[in-house]
Amino acid sequence: MQTISADSTAKIFKLLKGNEATMRATTAKERIQKLKMLRASILKHRPEIKQAMLETFAKPELESDISEVYPIIVHIDFVIKNLAEWMRPKWVPTIKELWPADSHINHEPKGTILIISPWNYPFILTIDPLVSAIAAGNTAVIKPSELCPATIPVLRKIIGEVFDANEVQIIEGGVEMTTELMKLPFNHVFFTGSPRVGKIIMKQAAEHLASITLELGGKSPAIVHEDANISLAAQRIVFGKFLNAGQTCVAPDMIYVHEKVAEQFERECIKWITKQFGNSNELERKPADIAVIINNSHFERITGLIADAVSHGASLLCGGHSNPNTRYIAPTLLSNIDPDSQILQEEIFGPVLPILRYQDMDQLIVELNTTEKPLALYLFSSSTSIQKKVMNETSAGGVTINDCLIHQTNPNLPFGGVNNSGIGKSRGHLGFVEFSNIKPVMRASQFISYAQLIGPPYTNFKKKLIDFGLKWL
Repeated sequence: MQTISADSTAKIFKLLKGNEATMRATTAKERIQKLKMLRASILKHRPEIKQAMLETFAKPELESDISEVYPIIVHIDFVIKNLAEWMRPKWVPTIKELWPADSHINHEPKGTILIISPWNYPFILTIDPLVSAIAAGNTAVIKPSELCPATIPVLRKIIGEVFDANEVQIIEGGVEMTTELMKLPFNHVFFTGSPRVGKIIMKQAAEHLASITLELGGKSPAIVHEDANISLAAQRIVFGKFLNAGQTCVAPDMIYVHEKVAEQFERECIKWITKQFGNSNELERKPADIAVIINNSHFERITGLIADAVSHGASLLCGGHSNPNTRYIAPTLLSNIDPDSQILQEEIFGPVLPILRYQDMDQLIVELNTTEKPLALYLFSSSTSIQKKVMNETSAGGVTINDCLIHQTNPNLPFGGVNNSGIGKSRGHLGFVEFSNIKPVMRASQFISYAQLIGPPYTNFKKKLIDFGLKWL
């Protein structure tokens, strides 16, 4: 890891700040050219990206393509296609009292952005917000996670090939470096991580009145109603949960299954785990199919959650095995879980799926609404009325019906949380908006002076004029 002093950090910040005016003046064509270069560089270094994921998570190559490369290419292509339209002034009506003035809305870049990226998807969650920041015309500092050193060289190659030093820079370091960076008056901070750290980032950003985007997490629930296609629900939940060994902020963290179909659902989950990952009772993993845990600390935390749940009486339906030498944890299903078990209190962020039973949808909704608002909510039901009920009576950052994760892959939809699971939106058009100052512009008439018409001296005629206007509004 490269070390950098506080003075050097300040110099880099000053360099980027000095280029803000130039970046603000860039055209859609110029920004699109940068994005095309970024796209080409990502594809050029695709083997290195996958190698970095292999070194970090022992991640299967195809899974790296699916989760780290393919979605970012889709996002870039979407932005390239639409950026010229997003950058055009948006003309809006002017109220009749101000006629013949005209009004429009401009999107100007916020300035210099700080992107603090996480360890669980160290490539895409670094580049994805950068795409939006560049599309909006900003300069940027990237602070990648220190837990993924294998990713940083390929990030540096790509950034160095595409951007000048006064446009985008990577600064490495741990918590101390993040603290130093947060002392600088960035115009916007984009942070992806835990709610606990998000609160710290928010406080630090407030010192400079910097706007923020927080992409956090929490316990994203899935509901399997009695009218769902149970086999399909199990297949899709198993895939969504165990992608990246469960180290996904929008992974389903607990499954609420209607008691009438609970046993069938459990059998189907075991069936699909076996089909996707092999015999869950095997200690050793199949390297081609599932990743491992990021480090020993997280490995011990997750295995501790399993042990705590079992010690409180939880039933181990499958899995539960682990190997500290490889940091592998077998895909694990738990049921009959004591409500006080730690696994129901904190985000799991690992390949462990608690299954809970419910009887009444109204009672379940009440229970869900007593917890923090999740980053995602998943509902499996064939009933339009049940779908509407859950959508209208619960709150979540995003929702997928009859599948998992896929709402975040559509660039026409924004991505983000609400309150404890995040603040602000990213990706697509709203990602562009997030990194922009929405600037209203009104062009007044040079022939009609409202200052003269209604300004001092406040005569009786002007009073009658205002009274007349209020009466006929």
